[in-house]
Amino acid sequence: MPETRQDGQALDLPPGMRATLLVCIIASTLAVVVTFYYPGALLLILLAATAPISFMRPRLLFYTLVALLPLPMFLATGLPIRDLGSAARIGLFLVLIVRMYSGGRIRILHWLTGGTITRLLLIYVVICIASVAINPITYESYRSLLRLLSYLALYYSSLALLQTEADVKTTAKVLMGSTLVICIVSFWQFISNDPGTVWHLLYDNDELAYVWVRRVTSLFKTENQFAAYLNWMIAFGIGFSFVRGDRSLRILSISASATGLVALILTQSRGALIGFVGIVVLSLVILPLSARVRTLWITICTAVALVIFGALTALPERFSTLDPEALTRLQIFAIAIDLIRRAPLIGIGYGSFPAYTEGLLPHMLDTHNLYLKLWAETGIIGMLAYLWMKFIVVRTGFAVRHTSPVMHAVAFAVLAGTTAEMIHGMVDVFLQVIPVSCVAWMLIAMLATPKASKETR
Repeated sequence: MPETRQDGQALDLPPGMRATLLVCIIASTLAVVVTFYYPGALLLILLAATAPISFMRPRLLFYTLVALLPLPMFLATGLPIRDLGSAARIGLFLVLIVRMYSGGRIRILHWLTGGTITRLLLIYVVICIASVAINPITYESYRSLLRLLSYLALYYSSLALLQTEADVKTTAKVLMGSTLVICIVSFWQFISNDPGTVWHLLYDNDELAYVWVRRVTSLFKTENQFAAYLNWMIAFGIGFSFVRGDRSLRILSISASATGLVALILTQSRGALIGFVGIVVLSLVILPLSARVRTLWITICTAVALVIFGALTALPERFSTLDPEALTRLQIFAIAIDLIRRAPLIGIGYGSFPAYTEGLLPHMLDTHNLYLKLWAETGIIGMLAYLWMKFIVVRTGFAVRHTSPVMHAVAFAVLAGTTAEMIHGMVDVFLQVIPVSCVAWMLIAMLATPKASKETR
């Protein structure tokens, strides 16, 4: 019979347990001391702490990172990489390389370079790195490049971990669940007329001043960033709303799409709303709808259009006039065009544009145009590489959408999200917005993985 500890009696731990506990106490104390004197070390400490989880349960870490995508996890450090999520994504990728090494070099090489989409992504990343290497290095270019590498790391992690339709469905549930949460936060901001509490908690250490004009931001830095993310989630939700056989997934998808649309209207993002129109039009063209369901879907889309029209007419100042922000964008476009003339082939360096606006504008701003940003920062070579990669992604989406209902949903999400990105990209850009880019790269990985249509590992 095992001995029981009486009150006041010292706890008798096995020698191995005592040693482990002592190591944990010493490590925690050192972590606190080091972090107090050098906050940047916290990033490395937290990354090291998640390494055992990555080795033992990589999918658990992957789903956690997906769920936390909308949450900014920035640390007040002077390091180029300040985002804990980016560090964790790169760490997960390195762990997967070590785990895959047992399968041989051929398996790793196939994972890293196999497939047209993967090779095109690598070409684009190499061009971005080259544009930074041959230009004067800025802090913004370093930060942007490390974020880009974290997107690539998430892409490879998605290729490795999303092997079956069950994996894709689980990821969809996680995304839809987190979308519901951020939409609820935005509703609270609008109803309470107090978004500043959340915003200042997350972004007070950043360089952007905040002015509340009743446009919700949820957990994002700006309204337009939130709107761009919502378009991807709405596209994803609409696609999986038509996947049968998983009731909880359909309920989550329909709920996230509906609440996402309401939140999208509350952002008052004109470019995102026009992008949403592209999503609706595409849904009428490529979703696998019967005659009865198509009629119902057209009715729903018509009702949604009337609701949006009513919401827009209630905001005449926002949607019928040019505000100072729109006029500022014209000035930004002129700066971008001037930089393109200076370096038309390879650009000024990936992610460097905001640094060039310092002194010319009240504060650093991005190009507010996807195509001007690509051309100005990575040159005509980088812009063509990015657009060609997107073209191949779209072509692949049309090619695989009939393989299974789940892959049809994924293909629609990629096609509709890309359509919204290209439309919204005429007036804004989100290449350095972590949640938006991570979702885009992860969905492309789902599309580029033929094994995702199988139910067995």
